[in-house]
Amino acid sequence: MAAFLGDVYGRLKAFLSVPDDDVDLLKAQYRALAYQLPMLYSILLISSWVMAYPHLGKAPVALVVVAPGLLSVLCITRGITWWSRLSSEPSAEIALSALRFTNLLAPIITCAFILWSLLLFPHGDADAQGQIIFFLGITAIGCIFCLMHLRSAAFLVALIDNVGMLLSLPAATRLMSGARSMSCW
Repeated sequence: MAAFLGDVYGRLKAFLSVPDDDVDLLKAQYRALAYQLPMLYSILLISSWVMAYPHLGKAPVALVVVAPGLLSVLCITRGITWWSRLSSEPSAEIALSALRFTNLLAPIITCAFILWSLLLFPHGDADAQGQIIFFLGITAIGCIFCLMHLRSAAFLVALIDNVGMLLSLPAATRLMSGARSMSCW
């Protein structure tokens, strides 16, 4: 049993890590992400403010201004960092380091946005709550698409976002049942 668990752990670790055995692949992934990640951070930046706006005056300032402000600083910083890499030809070490950092940061940023969304959720009316659920789904699709060249990061974002969606599912079910009862008259 211990050998089986060790084998499963080894395979999972390999799946969720950045492979370093192909230098050309690392450089190609780096170049692809230099084009895609500024778009990812733009999607997150715009979506977060669009999601925060309907909650002005309904939710605490910390959730409507401070949290999206901090997330915006992160998105702008990371977006500019990747944008500045567009014209550079990385060494294998630089590419591997950047990909590993992105692989580490992707689930952390995803958790931050999910946590913020779930904390904001109870402060909105049915329309604002529906917008949050829409935000979680559509933004995740955009982010996964932008991360497709780094499979492990894309997988982690998808996994974490789906857990966030599952956590908001009971509230979404209440929204849907409320909409059905309203449409019956």
